[in-house]
Amino acid sequence: MSLRRFAIHTAYCLTMLLTLGSCTFDYFEDNMNYKVFVPEFKERTIRNCRVLVWDKKTGRLVGDRYARVGATNDNVLDAGIFAFRIPPANYKTCVLTDTDSVGFNDIADLTTASFSLDNDGDRRYKEPAYMKFDYINRELVAQGMIVTDTARLELYPAIIKVRYRGTDVSAETVKKAAMTLSNTATRQQISLDTITSGPTDSYTLYNYNDVEPWPQAAEGAKFEFSGLLFPTKENELMHLALNMCDDEGHSIRSYRFALTDRESKPITILHGRVFIIDIYNEGFMITIEGWDESILGGSVEIDGGKNKH
Repeated sequence: MSLRRFAIHTAYCLTMLLTLGSCTFDYFEDNMNYKVFVPEFKERTIRNCRVLVWDKKTGRLVGDRYARVGATNDNVLDAGIFAFRIPPANYKTCVLTDTDSVGFNDIADLTTASFSLDNDGDRRYKEPAYMKFDYINRELVAQGMIVTDTARLELYPAIIKVRYRGTDVSAETVKKAAMTLSNTATRQQISLDTITSGPTDSYTLYNYNDVEPWPQAAEGAKFEFSGLLFPTKENELMHLALNMCDDEGHSIRSYRFALTDRESKPITILHGRVFIIDIYNEGFMITIEGWDESILGGSVEIDGGKNKH
């Protein structure tokens, strides 16, 4: 290469680096020009990962790669790198991990693409897995330049914890329990990020067949029942029902109440939040927290009445 050509090429690369300083470039690496690095895949702290890339202007799906941890036989994937060859354009990338509990729908077009919970029959949906996600908006401005984004994963489902603190039930007599959430969200449209939807008569049932009294995690409560759910639908009223039984399955006590705030408005649970319901004899209190210390903001506590059956 002549000195003049080398100087022009060097100036071009420096210009691109200054223009897109948040990206990583390697002009000579290979013919894959867009790469998504998923650290958790490399570290094997997730079970699987799917990376989908849509052209934001046309809505067309231009890239789709899925891999299970430890089963790739691919050194690049084992390093947590999902690579694509796509032309310059504006893109939306969805990174989703631990997808065993969901199905993907109509993904060819961004306007219709979604993932949804598996239906377990009779309007009942399975509990989601401990899924993590990231949405990345990326503009590719030139051919021949390699761009690498690093996924910064967040927990997608909300965590619900129901802690029984009443005196109506003796801890020694409760051996089984069933917790039901009605009007739970079942579908996430990818173009809307975390605003979910689903049938209004859907519900998720959580069964606990080996209830142990006084779990340490419940911080002094008699019991703690926990599970995962999709972020709740906006302005959709959910009901929680809890039925506690003896070792033969006979009901000892059941509770049902609407999940509303102090103004009787439906509570909206955002992705990755911890949603704690403390049940007392004459009422309940809801506390909403972040799922880890990296989520800022204080907890929200809501008092409410209770209906016993």
